[in-house]
Amino acid sequence: MSEAGQVEEDALKTLEELKASASAISLLRNDLASIERILQSLDQKTALDQKDIDNLSIETLSPTTLRFRVKGIERVKITAYSSQLTKHNELLQLLTKLKKCSTCLGQGTIAKNVYERSDGRVTPVTTIEQCSQCGGTGRAKLDEKIVARIDSALQDYNPARVVVLREHVLL
Repeated sequence: MSEAGQVEEDALKTLEELKASASAISLLRNDLASIERILQSLDQKTALDQKDIDNLSIETLSPTTLRFRVKGIERVKITAYSSQLTKHNELLQLLTKLKKCSTCLGQGTIAKNVYERSDGRVTPVTTIEQCSQCGGTGRAKLDEKIVARIDSALQDYNPARVVVLREHVLL
């Protein structure tokens, strides 16, 4: 398989992983929102929403027992959420990297060191040449449809915002 074909295959695989990651993040956000509502209801001594209880697949217990159980679930979900965000950001970085030419690393040019001899001296001279792999564009040779999908994914799946959950701040 050619390098361009391998890059396209990697990009498509990464796009699918990114979609799954975004879905997992969404589910975890929903779970954490349910946890927040349950804890608020317990704090305010108001009725619990059965949807939140069902969402977390827990039984209705005494308020004290329920609070301990929900706090334990919250710790697990926050850890999973943080881990999923890290994976998600790594996938976004990989997609960005896959768009770049692997020869010039997205610069479009390559610096070459040449040594000139003159009067018995050797002088290093650095020349800048256009990258022959990408033709100076700095972009990998990918099908335009794949590039469009990558650009769309980078916009749609970018979680570049701070989410505040109870006393935790997750980036």
